[in-house]
Amino acid sequence: MPQTIVEKIAQTHLAEGPNRPLRTGDFVSIRPHRVMTHDNTSAVMSKFKGIGAKKIHNPQQLVFALDHDIQNQDEANRKKYRSIEAFAKEHGVDFYPAGSGIGHQIMVERSYVIPGSFVVASDSHSNMYGALGAIGTPIVRTDAAAVWATGEFWWQIPRSVEVRLEGKLPEGATGKDVIITLCGLYNHDEVLNAAIEFSGPGVASLSMDARLSISNMTTEWGPLVGWFPVDDVTIAYMPPATEFNYYIAIGEGIKAEAAKNGIKTFMLAPQSGADINGQMGMIQDAITRKVSAIVLSTHDENAAGPLVKRLTGQGIAVVIVNSDIAAFPSPVNAVVGYNQRKTTHALGEFIAKKLNGKAVVGVLEGGPGYHSTERVGGSSFRPPI
Repeated sequence: MPQTIVEKIAQTHLAEGPNRPLRTGDFVSIRPHRVMTHDNTSAVMSKFKGIGAKKIHNPQQLVFALDHDIQNQDEANRKKYRSIEAFAKEHGVDFYPAGSGIGHQIMVERSYVIPGSFVVASDSHSNMYGALGAIGTPIVRTDAAAVWATGEFWWQIPRSVEVRLEGKLPEGATGKDVIITLCGLYNHDEVLNAAIEFSGPGVASLSMDARLSISNMTTEWGPLVGWFPVDDVTIAYMPPATEFNYYIAIGEGIKAEAAKNGIKTFMLAPQSGADINGQMGMIQDAITRKVSAIVLSTHDENAAGPLVKRLTGQGIAVVIVNSDIAAFPSPVNAVVGYNQRKTTHALGEFIAKKLNGKAVVGVLEGGPGYHSTERVGGSSFRPPI
């Protein structure tokens, strides 16, 4: 049975769990891409110190955004805000003071949330991140403190419910109308603690504002996740400077060269996710589909080495696409350098010529793709029959 989207994204952020594809009900340890706390950062600080932690495991995971009680000018609240800012400065955490905006909006507008990522916050409306094709889900303060201290928290994979949207919204109707209607029509806990996967032709007609409203307010309906698929609306919303769009450019260049050589393409592990776990997801998919070669992009030589050896041990050719690695420690067939922002068609041309149209090759793709976290999706070169 294929995995649900929640199972797939959780798999790519898995820190500890079953040595098999994840399924609904599994208890796992997740390494989230980001964790956001707001005014309750002060309470999480107390939990963090209470468990004996003294150092943030990975400051880049954390985002502090003060947004709940910003009009309260009492000295007690001002003192709390100052202590949070001092803690952020001490540990090198991204900090947004009162007046910067609503925390969830900061997370999506400043690219802390990217498609295929697993992002949590100590706030019930973290479901909002699902509008960008991510898992967004709330965690309690104790779990937030655990992420601060260890980079991980435990989670149980929820059941998934597909909500199929047909047609288009009538003029004057908004995303909020959609979710309020769903809350009214299905009000007997049908989706309580579930993961909602929105689908259907109606999705394409929804603006990103509408999707953000719907995902945000799935909280009022009862589920833990409100996920939308990644499409042109998602891509257009992502800031042009993000590496997500850079990888789209790479993928498009490769596909264009493939088409010129009469080679068909298809998606490989389209939701492969963060860090080396995303690479593992792509490799597992490559092995399952029995491709004869795979193209990887990674800066983490030591972590990727064992996975690459697993591929080469099964006779799968490997091409490393990276501008920084001179001599990869694993037996690979080629290392191809690339320069960001320059044309990517040369890469696709190289691959096509190298294989002479006689192999199936997994190549990196921008749906999703995010360089700083080694986020790699994939497409594959398949020669004509």
